[in-house]
Amino acid sequence: MLASNSSVAAAVSEKFIQKGFNAGAIVSEIAKATGANGGGRPNFAQGGIKDVSKLEEILNVIKNRTIGA
Repeated sequence: MLASNSSVAAAVSEKFIQKGFNAGAIVSEIAKATGANGGGRPNFAQGGIKDVSKLEEILNVIKNRTIGA
């Protein structure tokens, strides 16, 4: 995953897709939490960031959810 002040992108390998990870869903959640839109395929997605002040918080939520998955 890559994130900046204005955009986010994520790539997920086939191995992790089989474990239930989905780049489109991850990016969509991040973008929506910051007031923007995003999405894509299970293996690659991109989206916008409107309110960068919320980015660190949502990234931590996603990180904590995926540890040990």
